[in-house]
Order: sequence, then C-alpha cells, then structure tokens
Amino acid sequence: MGKGWFRSVSWLFVFLVGLWLAVDLLARLGGEVLWFQELGYLSAFLLRILTKGCLWTIACLSTIAFWFGNFAIARRLQYQKPQEQDLSPKEILLGNWAAQPRGFGLTRLL
Repeated sequence: MGKGWFRSVSWLFVFLVGLWLAVDLLARLGGEVLWFQELGYLSAFLLRILTKGCLWTIACLSTIAFWFGNFAIARRLQYQKPQEQDLSPKEILLGNWAAQPRGFGLTRLL
C-alpha cells in the first residue's frame, strides 16, 4: 500500500466528517426554525440568523483582505539575493544583516 491509498482514505474521512457536520447544522437549524415558528417569533429568529451571517461574512472578508494585503507586501519586499561578485567579505560574513541599520532608531523618535 502506497501513499495514494492513505491520501484517498484521509480525503474520504474529511468528506464524511464535513458531511456529518453539515447534516448536524441543518438539523439544528431546522429544529430552531420549527421552534420559533411555533412560538410566533420566526421573524426575530431569521433576523438574528441574518445578522450573524452578515457579521461573519464581513469579518471573514476583512480578514482575507488583510491576509492578501500582507502577502502582497511581503512578496514585494522579499529579500532578493545580490550577485555574488558584488559582495564584500564583510557582507559575505554578515549576510543580510550588513544591509540593515542597527537598532530601533529611538533617538529620532525621542
């Protein structure tokens, strides 16, 4: 048995767990809808669910936008290796530290 067998079993396991969670969520949601409908508060329940969904969507989209912004900045500012013939012996020994300033620059801040 190779890695392909383990990979297919793991994907099957992930799919079954996801299916189980989706069915559980739908069953709970269906029960809540029936309960609030029986009490006469279905509109309040649906407003609550809609509000939570909108807030969740806004939080997820802003997080994803923040991540992609950070990834774009990191890609733009990533260290690029200089040509070997342009390096001095000090830069070879210190690596990337030779090009960076020392300290936090607190004197300028103060």
